[in-house]
This record gives sequence, C-alpha cells and structure tokens, in this order.
Amino acid sequence: MESRVAGQTVPMMPSTSFYLGPSRPRVHLGTWRELCAAADAGLLQEENQWLECKRDIPRGSDKSRELAKDLASLSVDGGVIVVGAVDKIGDATGLVGVATPEKLSDRISQVATAGISPPLNVVIDVVRDEQDPAGPVCLLVVVPASAGAPHMVDEKYWGRSATDKRVLADHEVRRLLAERTSRVADFEQQLRAMKHDFEPFGEHARNFGHIYLFAKPVMAPSVQVTQVLAPQHPANWIGEFLPGKPEFYPGFTMLGHGVPHAEGLMVTASRPDAPSGGEPGLLQLLLDDQGGIRVTSGSGTRKNGGERCISPNYHLELAHQLVSVSAGILNHYAASRGLWDIGVHATDLRGLKSTFAMNEEHYRYSTWPFQTTDYTCTISASTDEMLDATAAVVERLYGRFARGLGLDTVLFPYDTFAQIGQRVPQGHQ
Repeated sequence: MESRVAGQTVPMMPSTSFYLGPSRPRVHLGTWRELCAAADAGLLQEENQWLECKRDIPRGSDKSRELAKDLASLSVDGGVIVVGAVDKIGDATGLVGVATPEKLSDRISQVATAGISPPLNVVIDVVRDEQDPAGPVCLLVVVPASAGAPHMVDEKYWGRSATDKRVLADHEVRRLLAERTSRVADFEQQLRAMKHDFEPFGEHARNFGHIYLFAKPVMAPSVQVTQVLAPQHPANWIGEFLPGKPEFYPGFTMLGHGVPHAEGLMVTASRPDAPSGGEPGLLQLLLDDQGGIRVTSGSGTRKNGGERCISPNYHLELAHQLVSVSAGILNHYAASRGLWDIGVHATDLRGLKSTFAMNEEHYRYSTWPFQTTDYTCTISASTDEMLDATAAVVERLYGRFARGLGLDTVLFPYDTFAQIGQRVPQGHQ
C-alpha cells in the first residue's frame, strides 16, 4: 500500500483501522485482503457518518464541488471515502477499482486544498492486490478529524447525517467552534500545569529553564497501548520510533529507566533514587493510558563558558523526537491516525542568547537575547502529518521561538532530523 500526503507518495504501514460507528468494531482496510474482507462482510454497503463509498469520481467542476462537500462533511468527526467500491450491492465484494489512481489522487488532493475553506489535509492510500498487479486498484481517502472543522464549501458549513452529507445549522456551527476553542484552551492549561504536575524540581530549586512538551490525541485510541507496551523494556518502544541519532544532544536516547506511575508508563534518564547530572540531566517521559506523551527536560537553558544560554538545536531535536515517537506508537500499536494537540512550554528564557551567538563560527547569525520569560505554543496535526512531515510540524510548533532568537531563517525549514541546526542562510556561506 502507498499513501499520498500533500502530493508526495510515501510507504504506509499495512495495518490501518477505521472507526465506522459505535455498534461496530474498528475495521481494518489497510491491505487488499482486509478491504475485500470488509466488503464481503457487508461493512461497505451502508454509508454512515464515518464512511462513504464511490465507484469513481468523474471530472468536472460540479463533481469536484460535490467531492469537496463530502470531504468537508467528514472532517467534523473524521472518516474515510473508499473510491472504487460500489455501495448497497449484493455481489461478492463490489470492489471495481479505478482506472488511473495516481491522477485521481492528485485531483482529490487539489480539491481538498483549493476547494474547501479552510483547506483540508487528507491522506490518500492506494490499495492494490500485490498478488494480481493487473487487478483493480482502490483509493482510501482518509479524512482525519480536523482542528479547523467545520469546513466551508459554497459558503456553507458541512457535516454528516446518519447516511450522507448535510449543511450544518447555525447552532451546530457555533457549538463546534465553541468546542474547538474549549478543547484548545483545556489542552494549553494541562500543558502549563506540567511545570507543577510533572516536575521533580521545586520552583525555587530550578537554576535552568525547563522544557515541557505534550502530545495528546484528540480521540483516545481503542487500544490501551500502555498495557501492550508494559512487558517491553522502555528503550525498545521508544527507540523503535526514534528518527535518528541526535547530532548535538542525546535526548530520548537517554531514556531507559522505568518508574512506576499511576497514569501510565514513565521513563527517566536516570533513576530518581540515584539521580545523575542534576537538574541539566533531567529528562522524563510519561506515556499515559489515553496515548498522550508528556516530556520534561531540565536543559531548556544551559551554561556555555559560565554564561547561561539557549540551545535551539536541543529544543528542536527534543520536539522532533516527541512528534515522531508519539505518532509512531499510536499508529503502530493502535492503528490510530487521528488528530493530535501538540504543545511546548519553555521557561526562564528572557535575556538569554542562543548558543549560535556564543559560537565564534555562528555568532554573526544572531546576537539578540530572547525577549519574553516563557515560550508557549500549541498546534494541531494529524498522525500522518506527524509521521510523514515531522519537520513541518516542528516548524509550526517552534517557528515563533526561532524568530525570537533571530534564527528563523537559520533553523527552518529543514527536511530530516539530521539537518536540525545545519542550515546556513544565503549570504553566510
């Protein structure tokens, strides 16, 4: 199976499950065999709030607008469109396939970004029978629950009924907008509370700035991953999804000591009863029972030649690892591809310069101190964005932070984990 995100084709994992209603178990559609099994069981014959089936998507502006409405309607709670499947049929499978899957994928992506307001991120999985290269090919158009929902087409907001798309009433739009605002505010409150609730050093005992990172799935997965992972050594389930070896600081590779915690699986860089490295060596991670991950680091600021400063490379490496590991665990162990809230709260930054300003080779990039005491940012991203466009997610999370150090054009954009802190802006080569 292949997947297309923003026009790029990337390999996808074979186990992809979808929520198709409260009376049904999650349905696996990630492979041709699973898709056929779902069709044989009649699971594709009745469209509902989370599922739509289409034989094809013909060309034409009217058809594109209808597709845009379908996509927008599914964005409220998330869902999937199976293209190349005939619904409400009585034959064996009803999987007729599509003639030109690549061209159709491009057209669907264009409709999602240009025909909907605000633009919608969708993931298009190409599902084919590996045993029959000449056989039919279907598309799974995955619409994660959107942080921007409700979405508008033809100046109307769209949602779903039990069987089809429909125009949302004004009171429904107001409710959805209020729920979105409330969810984001609640998440930021939980993020800020980490400096008290997930912090071994008392406030008056801290001599360095700390980093608090939080990634939380909007909808809890159907599988409690903490139970699945509990028998494994923490280094295994963390290391399985690390993006690479850190260039500057160890980060998540330091985590290896399991610590009992009421809310899930906690891992630290050193044993709490025998700490090493003091406050700068503090690094702890908690995977909670809902699939969220919280991280606390005592190296939000550090000393260089006796002077306190900020290492933006460390901040970005830690955030990149959080995004990659969080999405990797839920996608692999719970087949969850929904929406996430992701946030950072970094403390005690005011008046400090970056390590770039302390390095003779790089000081010319920026000598400006950070102007605010703390840095807080919350964003939303889908699992597929976190896996396939990790650097772009980190840029949304830390873009203003880099700007505050005068390093926005130095640190971003980057493509891979190994490129963090390695870019040289034009004019400095």
